[in-house]
Amino acid sequence: KYVLQNALMEDTPQGDFDRGKDTVDTLAQVQRRALVRLIVIAGQLEKTLGS
Repeated sequence: KYVLQNALMEDTPQGDFDRGKDTVDTLAQVQRRALVRLIVIAGQLEKTLGS
């Protein structure tokens, strides 16, 4: 749960140039969402294999 909260709340580095910030923000959001999905899948898999 802690890792999941960190993935959703953790600050991400910003681009140095205004033009690059949107790209960095978008990539960070995509990475964060992918990480959250992987954590959820891993939790489900752990429950399935554990029972």
